[in-house]
Amino acid sequence: MGDMLSTEQRGSDKKEQSAGSECLFYLDLMSHEVQNFNQAVLGYLELIQNDASINEDMKHYLITAIHQVRNSSQLIDDVKKIAHLGMVSEEMFESMSLNSIVEDAVSYLKKEYPGKNILIDTTTPGDTIRIKATDALTDVVFNLLSNAVKFDTSDEVHIGVKISPADGKAGMIDLAIEDRGPGIPDNLKKILSSEMPPDEKTKTVRGMGLLLARAATKRFGGRLIISDRVQGDHTQGAKVIIRLPEVRSR
Repeated sequence: MGDMLSTEQRGSDKKEQSAGSECLFYLDLMSHEVQNFNQAVLGYLELIQNDASINEDMKHYLITAIHQVRNSSQLIDDVKKIAHLGMVSEEMFESMSLNSIVEDAVSYLKKEYPGKNILIDTTTPGDTIRIKATDALTDVVFNLLSNAVKFDTSDEVHIGVKISPADGKAGMIDLAIEDRGPGIPDNLKKILSSEMPPDEKTKTVRGMGLLLARAATKRFGGRLIISDRVQGDHTQGAKVIIRLPEVRSR
């Protein structure tokens, strides 16, 4: 009986895996096509934007349209990454330098926003901190940094990045990212920091980016903590902590 149940379970698992792979195939196909459409639209909008005959009012509308197309592409990318995370097995995890992940994400950020004045205050331990994850973690850190830039309307964007041992949690390491944007309201923080299912409030560029961070952090054995940069006042900016198990060298 036990062997029969085991065989049935394996067959059921294979069917679920096959169905999941098929869903991912169609998601990848749709994402690819929609991203192509967005890229074409973006190209035409940027051509019009560079037309010398366009007045300033029209340029404002064009910049808004370009921003929305980019937001659309970011949402698609985030949904795709969240879906793929569910198919990542622990055998695919690698020992990675968290210091290098932060450096790479910051480098990508500066390339993405060449005309933006971004000041990043990075605090890391002298020693290299290692965690077990995949390259998806670099995407998550970049996404959080990018959100900090997108939602800060100041001429100078200030971002704080700190790697430190988790307070009161032995064997855990915190990667904290602080911004000075509009912050995250308490009700949204509660949804994004817990296992509560997404609702309409999370279906935004920032909400989906944080859901991606939550999914990745959980998949890598940690948790996502969302709070205020200034405790009790979310309007002063957000503080997002990625808490992960540290890989200790033997």
